[in-house]
Amino acid sequence: MTYTYRCTHCGQIVEITCSISEKDQKEKEMTCPNCGSSDFRRIFNALIMSKREAGSIAPSGPS
Repeated sequence: MTYTYRCTHCGQIVEITCSISEKDQKEKEMTCPNCGSSDFRRIFNALIMSKREAGSIAPSGPS
């Protein structure tokens, strides 16, 4: 999975790609490439689909 973070000191966006089991350790090791800070806030990305993509997904449950 890819996790996205923002440095709370300079605003730099940092992404890490790792398994869920590795995430906690990777977060502890993170430093900002811009300012060297290790203080980050996780950014939760929303899944955005176009109307065309959304229309191609079949509804779940009984019809």
